[in-house]
Amino acid sequence: MKRIKVMASNNHEEAKIRKEWLKFKGALYDHSVDFPTIPIIIDDVRKNIENSGFSVAIDDVGAGYSSLHTIAELKPAYLKYDMALVRDINRHTIKRDLLESLIPFSKKINTIIIAEGVETKDEFEVLKEIGIEYGQGFFFGKPSAL
Repeated sequence: MKRIKVMASNNHEEAKIRKEWLKFKGALYDHSVDFPTIPIIIDDVRKNIENSGFSVAIDDVGAGYSSLHTIAELKPAYLKYDMALVRDINRHTIKRDLLESLIPFSKKINTIIIAEGVETKDEFEVLKEIGIEYGQGFFFGKPSAL
C-alpha cells in the first residue's frame, strides 16, 4: 500500500493581514495517510477553509509543486503565476502565448490569475494586453513594513 506524508501548514500572521491570501503549499496534515484518501482529505480541508471565510491560492504556478494536478485537487480561487513565466514576457513569445492560453482555462474554472514578479513597464504592458488583470512586483512598489 502506497503512503504519503503530508504536513500541517497555516500562516496565521499572513491570515491576520489579508485572509484571502492564505496560501496552501501542498501541505495539509501531520500524519501519514493512505495515498487514495488524499483527494478526500484535500477536498475536506479546502471546504473547511472556504467555510471559514478564506480563499485558496496556489503560489508559484508553473514552478515547483504547483502542478496541474494540484490545481485540479485544490480548486483554488487564485492562481499566482511564478515570476519565471513573467520575467521578460515582452521578449519571449512562448511565455506570452503560454500565459495567454491559460486565461480561458482560468475563467472556465472561475479562478483569478495573478502575475508574480512584474518588474518592468514592458512586462506590465504585455500582461495587460493579453488580459491578465492582477499583478505584483517591484513595478508596482517595493515591499515595505506594515
